[in-house]
Amino acid sequence: TIAECVVGCPTIGGGSPLEAAVQRFEGGQGEAIVVVDGDGRPTGLLMRPHVFQVLGRAFGRELYLRRPAELVARPSPLIVDEATPVERVARAAMDRAPDAVYDHIVVTSIGLVRGVVSVKRLLAALADSRLAAARHANPLTGLPGNAMIECEIRARLESSDPVAVMHLDLDDFKAFNDRY
Repeated sequence: TIAECVVGCPTIGGGSPLEAAVQRFEGGQGEAIVVVDGDGRPTGLLMRPHVFQVLGRAFGRELYLRRPAELVARPSPLIVDEATPVERVARAAMDRAPDAVYDHIVVTSIGLVRGVVSVKRLLAALADSRLAAARHANPLTGLPGNAMIECEIRARLESSDPVAVMHLDLDDFKAFNDRY
C-alpha cells in the first residue's frame, strides 16, 4: 500500500500567510507543504517550485507574501488513503493535469494528513513491487508463485476483513497451455 512510501511533511492552515510557508521552504523543510482546514483535513498543496514561480512574477512577493497560503496552493491535490494500493495511486497520479503530474501525493489516515509521497518515491515503490512479483512468479505460467501466494494469504488472515480462499488444481495444465 501507499502507506509504505509515506514521508512526513509540514502542514499550514489555509488562512496563514504565505510568508510562513516560504520561511519553511527556505529553512529546508522539504518540497511540499499541505494546506489544512481547522480540523486538520487537507484542502490544498504548496509545492516549492510553484510557490517560488508565483513569487518570482512581477510584484509576486508584494501581492502574495502576506495573503493566505490557500490563494497560491493547488486546490485539488491528489489525496489518497494510506490503505490505497501503490498501483492505483500511480494510475491516478499519471491521470492528473500536465502541470500537476509531478506534485506530491497527499496521504491521509482517517481523513487527516499522514504525510506525502513524491512521484519519484511512488515510481520506485511501483518498480520494486513489480520486480518482487516477477522474481516470485512461476516461470512456466507467469502466475504468482508460492511465496507470493503465501504472503498474500498471510496478509489477508492478519487483516480484520472477511476472507474466502479457493484452491484450483488444474490437471495437465502444461499440456493444455501448449495446445492453446
